[in-house]
Amino acid sequence: MLPPAVRSLEEQVENSRVKVEAKESDIERFVYIRSLFDRNVTLAHA
Repeated sequence: MLPPAVRSLEEQVENSRVKVEAKESDIERFVYIRSLFDRNVTLAHA
């Protein structure tokens, strides 16, 4: 099964950056980035 849309790595990085910036505390940012790392190592390191 394919995802509803295919996004480039650059689009995914920008989307993740916006989400990280929206987090209010360092712990929220850490939890988000750690969960991102668990799901997509390439994106987490981009």
